Amino acid sequence: MLISVIVPVYNVAPYLPKCIDSILAQVHHDLEIILIDDGSEDNSGTICDEYAKKDQRIQVIHQANGGQSSARNVGLDIATGDYIAFIDSDDFIMPNMFSAMLAAMEREDADLAICGVQLVNESGREVVWKNEQQVKDGVMDSGQALRAMTQSAWYRTPPNKLHKYSLWRDIRFPLGRIHEDEFSAHYILDKCKKVVVLEDKFYIYLVRSKGSTISVYSEKRLIDAWDAQYDRYLFFKRKGKGFWRCRRRAIEGMCLILVGAFEKLDYVEHKKVIVPLYKKTLWLLAQYGHGYVLKLFLHRHKKFIKNFLTLSRLDL
Repeated sequence: MLISVIVPVYNVAPYLPKCIDSILAQVHHDLEIILIDDGSEDNSGTICDEYAKKDQRIQVIHQANGGQSSARNVGLDIATGDYIAFIDSDDFIMPNMFSAMLAAMEREDADLAICGVQLVNESGREVVWKNEQQVKDGVMDSGQALRAMTQSAWYRTPPNKLHKYSLWRDIRFPLGRIHEDEFSAHYILDKCKKVVVLEDKFYIYLVRSKGSTISVYSEKRLIDAWDAQYDRYLFFKRKGKGFWRCRRRAIEGMCLILVGAFEKLDYVEHKKVIVPLYKKTLWLLAQYGHGYVLKLFLHRHKKFIKNFLTLSRLDL
């Protein structure tokens, strides 16, 4: 069973060899490894070419920088495998990741497999994120998987998964977005008849202090993160009453994103962006009767709300 492994590469020379080596070391050998050099300015592209010379399973695409969405989409367009895996180029995976996930998918006749994730820092020490929720062994239908994704990021991030290619046949990552996986995860899970979950931490996620996408906060990151939650909110609204909790969590997600933005961005400087997002979020909270959520939000962030009302001069 051919697995197409798509790896977007951009300025990750110190980490890339370990990533590629971990893919080449997989117990499951039937791999098509697609390295997308997304306009790297260091010697990442050269490293990719050197590995391609050593192993015929590797093909390298060099392109002008278009972002991770563009790189992943290029990989999807040329992939020929029965299954699709996405690996971030600064992370690495355990040798039995693909073999275990593939076996579980075949055993359960599943469309998607999800595995656990171990976070490590650049010194190799394990890191635990606050409120991090790991995945749990089990088999889910699409509805259960959609509900689970609203509670843990590891149910929606692409790299710790093995997908049947058919899931991606008519779906691509949105171009130019920072949180591209947050825009696509619910659509992928919605197409699954069955999802199998393995607690084993086969995927090793590197928490970098500098240089990674998540380590840099910007106005664009705020907008993309909020838009992703709003898109998810609309998706669950269309799904109907059975997903009202998921819809509520999407609104709560918008609140948390705005709280984080207030802490990381200069409020006055970015007021033209922040104020409209606040108005939309508070309107959603009020319109859909989430009184408890609104009360809790206001209680936890009284100082923030006071500053917001003062600076924006809004009569809410």
